[in-house]
Amino acid sequence: MFKMLVEHGLDQVTILEPEGVKPTRKNVLDQEAVIPIIGDSNSYFEGVTHKNTALIDSLMGLQDREDELPIEKAIQILKMIDPDEEADGEDLDLYIRCLKTLRSAGEKSCYLIVRTDRDLTKGTGSLLSPNDRAKGASITDKTVLTLYRVNGQLEKGWNGFPLWIPNLKFTKGRCFYSVS
Repeated sequence: MFKMLVEHGLDQVTILEPEGVKPTRKNVLDQEAVIPIIGDSNSYFEGVTHKNTALIDSLMGLQDREDELPIEKAIQILKMIDPDEEADGEDLDLYIRCLKTLRSAGEKSCYLIVRTDRDLTKGTGSLLSPNDRAKGASITDKTVLTLYRVNGQLEKGWNGFPLWIPNLKFTKGRCFYSVS
């Protein structure tokens, strides 16, 4: 662990622990600096741009689908998502580090849900449809990556261009801790 801290710095280390385990005693770390990511909850990243939409289109296609996706490819896709000016990208980077931690722990794939031609309004809360939320909740043995290709109409609060919005749900019982 010390070698990792020296090589990568404190803000680049993500710890994976079983549910209920704390990374240290409460009085040792500033609790406001410890960021827990708990499995079995959906995290979406609405603050993204259309910058790499065409590239992601070529990788994902324009058809709705569900299948297995290697974690390495999930990381590659999430790295293509470009945070907008209002979002600083740290949350997305943190979730990419969590996927890298899973890969290091031996996980090979996640479950992928792709939905295209989404006509959604920006800023209305969770972007998942009830069916996709239920589908993700029914998958309990893998991380679920849901990718929505939103049409991005101006009248819906977007910038007028299609864009991809990711949603991640880690397996129940998975806990990640990062220090900011």
